[in-house]
Amino acid sequence: MPCNWLLVSETRFCGNQTKEQYCASHAFKIQNGVIIPEPCKECGRGTKSSVQLCVPCGQA
Repeated sequence: MPCNWLLVSETRFCGNQTKEQYCASHAFKIQNGVIIPEPCKECGRGTKSSVQLCVPCGQA
């Protein structure tokens, strides 16, 4: 199954093959406290913003 990590500023996921929800690289980042990107409420691009808006949508 592909990794479920949404890439920042993009509408696609990581794509690395894994047996778990996240690939080893992204699972390691989660263990170290990195914020998991969420989709922008307007356009669906990955963002780490607490209000779930990417920069272009937040400035509009």
